[in-house]
Amino acid sequence: MNVLITGAGGFIGAKITEHLAKHNFHIYALTSNKNNIKEIIREFKNVEAITVDLNGNKSLLDLFKGYKFEIIIHAAFATSVNTFSDINETHLNVNLISTCKFIQFAVKQKVKKFIFLSSAGIYYNQKIGNVNNEARKIRTDKFYFLSKNIIESLIKFYNLNQYETKFVVLRIGTIFGENERVSHSRRNLSLPLQIINKVKKDELIKINTLDIYREYCHIDNISYAIKKFVECHSLKHLIYNVGSEEVYSVKDIIKVLSKNNIKINYEICSEDNCTIVLDSDQNRSGLNLSRLKKVIREYPLISFEKGIIKTYYDMKTKQ
Repeated sequence: MNVLITGAGGFIGAKITEHLAKHNFHIYALTSNKNNIKEIIREFKNVEAITVDLNGNKSLLDLFKGYKFEIIIHAAFATSVNTFSDINETHLNVNLISTCKFIQFAVKQKVKKFIFLSSAGIYYNQKIGNVNNEARKIRTDKFYFLSKNIIESLIKFYNLNQYETKFVVLRIGTIFGENERVSHSRRNLSLPLQIINKVKKDELIKINTLDIYREYCHIDNISYAIKKFVECHSLKHLIYNVGSEEVYSVKDIIKVLSKNNIKINYEICSEDNCTIVLDSDQNRSGLNLSRLKKVIREYPLISFEKGIIKTYYDMKTKQ
């Protein structure tokens, strides 16, 4: 099966590329920088890199002339927007214009399935104790979430007005894992990785609060779930949450590391003196996964605790 993965050089895109390649899919990995996936290309003969800058104005019909894709997984999306003034042409081109082009290309070329990776951060209510299902109110107060909402709306339109291409929207929770890296489209490392990096260096972690909570999910759970959605032929819904039902705080990360005899030094201090600064805007509610679990019975593969420990030791092995 021929699968095109956009954003294949990013954190989640690279992991999906590697996971599907291991299961003998033929992968066309679309990336702006081939070096980001050079190890994957070296290891898997069934991965072919296509280098292109989605900020440009290339015709997809010309770019993919001669290619035949059965599945498109659209993971390319720029996240590095803090304020309204940060929005630039790149964000518009990558998040909106190029994504619209890929949707139209999929329909015109009669691609069997188009999987769009949206975000569970799109939900309006992110209070502790809340669990968001796919019908909950969504937010548009930040450009990133506004962009996701616009694309989801466009997908709903195409899904209702044609039947050749099956569309799937996956609202992905907060992911972490050992292969994370900062890039032009991914502004920060996840909080678990920030903490693990400092623990490995035996640094004192200066942090302003331990009470920020999120629905952390190890990247292996996400790549596993996406493979299942690629393979599934009978999906009842358009939108699915993929992530964690539970939320975890900094205290939980510290507890897991300490329980596994990993030394961690930290102190609570004022924001001015912190090496990690957190605020309540970073909180995320848990996700209702009832739809997901009707498609994938064995989920998750890796618990939060196992994910933290796997990340710690896999990163340590690489150094």
